[in-house]
Amino acid sequence: MAGETTVIFGTAEYKNLSAGLYITSIKKDETSQKAQVMDEDGTIVQIDRYGKERTVQIEATVKGNISALVVGATLTVDSVAYTIDTVSTTKTNTGHHTASITASAPGEAISSGSGSGSGT
Repeated sequence: MAGETTVIFGTAEYKNLSAGLYITSIKKDETSQKAQVMDEDGTIVQIDRYGKERTVQIEATVKGNISALVVGATLTVDSVAYTIDTVSTTKTNTGHHTASITASAPGEAISSGSGSGSGT
């Protein structure tokens, strides 16, 4: 049907992200800090954003050498260069060797006119 949307299943698009991992889940977030201006009645009249940040969290099954995945190293996901913040690995006698990686990158600049409200 025309105009039909394709829904992507699974994590196949990240198959070659890291040679030593089978990616089982990937979560991306974009956050910022906010500063609010209130009038004398306590009504918020303006909200400004600063400190924009992108984060990625990857859960995976280890299939090989992951020694390059260390804190401070660069991990590129969808053309964004993230700096690895944490690498956690788990081995159990009832499951597979798994890894959890979190990384962050500066967000795009927020223009000075991005606040909302009347500003008066």
